[in-house]
Amino acid sequence: MINITGARTTFFRLIGGNYNDQIINTAVGEGYRVIMWSWRQDTEDWKGISAR
Repeated sequence: MINITGARTTFFRLIGGNYNDQIINTAVGEGYRVIMWSWRQDTEDWKGISAR
């Protein structure tokens, strides 16, 4: 990404929320902060917010 934008990203979000120790350790070893998430967890903080 740095070659395209000139900036290095600092966060790594797992595709589909699937992970294992090797993926986490590799990302951290490369200097990324890993963002965890899950399909099953929805805070629903988007509800009740209009386009305005």
